[in-house]
Amino acid sequence: MAAAIREGRFDLDALYKTIANGSETVLGAASDTNDYAEKFQILKNQVLAAPSLGVTLFDAINKLMPTIEKVIGFVAKLIEGFSNLPSGVQTGILAFAGIAAVLGP
Repeated sequence: MAAAIREGRFDLDALYKTIANGSETVLGAASDTNDYAEKFQILKNQVLAAPSLGVTLFDAINKLMPTIEKVIGFVAKLIEGFSNLPSGVQTGILAFAGIAAVLGP
């Protein structure tokens, strides 16, 4: 690249204009690639930056935690039970659920 610049085969002005006028940025790329864990970390940091809101929110989560754990346990048992069913029964249940989803309430 250095040789191309020295020999005049590389247009620095065009490169600068492309970068300056481009919509792609480091922050944009970071935002586009944030996964669930990164978004949760950002939310946690924002909540912690507002102490009274953070305390209230985390108190509410702590109070709900036993219920959340019960729901997670129930879902885990459902998944285990479903995975132990014969494949034909699993297919039938999924087909019925798909039809129900298409038909709506």
